[in-house]
Amino acid sequence: MIITFLKNEWKRSVQYKEKIVLNWFFLLLVVLLEYSVYSAFVKQDGMELMVYLVVANVLNHCLLTNTLPRFIRSMKKGEVAKYLTFPKSMWEVVCVEDFVCCLVTLALNAWVFVVVVWWLKCSFVRVIGFVCSLVLSVLLSVFVGECFYSLALPLQNHSASKALLNGVSGILSGGMIPLRYLPKWFVSFCYVTPFAFLVDGPMRVLLEGDFVVLGYQIGWCVVLGFASYWLFAHLASEVEIYGG
Repeated sequence: MIITFLKNEWKRSVQYKEKIVLNWFFLLLVVLLEYSVYSAFVKQDGMELMVYLVVANVLNHCLLTNTLPRFIRSMKKGEVAKYLTFPKSMWEVVCVEDFVCCLVTLALNAWVFVVVVWWLKCSFVRVIGFVCSLVLSVLLSVFVGECFYSLALPLQNHSASKALLNGVSGILSGGMIPLRYLPKWFVSFCYVTPFAFLVDGPMRVLLEGDFVVLGYQIGWCVVLGFASYWLFAHLASEVEIYGG
């Protein structure tokens, strides 16, 4: 199942090379704009600020690209046959499809991480820790997304869940504003939630060598994995599907 999704997602992604290049161009513009704004308030760590903004924007593009909204739209039309072609539960199929989608997007942007690591001259151990943190961040984003979007299953309308998820994640993850430049009480609050481990967590591993982050990421993956399974199983059973 994973190999099938990998092949399909990779073929789909590389078909739109112009779109990929255009995304990189806009990412560069956003990073330069953010850097010009934040550097006016932050007088030190200019290089680290640039690195943070680059990686954060790439992760924002790669994470929370959940396919569950597409699944919800298919449910409304009664077209869920493709999710029944694998000898797995629908929750497993949706999660694997999400995970593969995020990983492929991450792979297409891997050159950015290579340049960042080379620029910072990171040790081999820190690079391995950063890569592990990125993979865990992808998995965590899948479970976070499944939890939010599962709440939309009974109504079969994901718009509110998507807006809430993007807003909360952007603020609490460090994807919108680097957490290291925010008040300590707010950063402490962010790290009580799983969102801080989506963007700021991997950055702490990369810039500070804080490998404790990996343990928290694993813990949140376990908790939200069970939570998303329970929510999906119970709320999906309340959905009435019409059509063929």
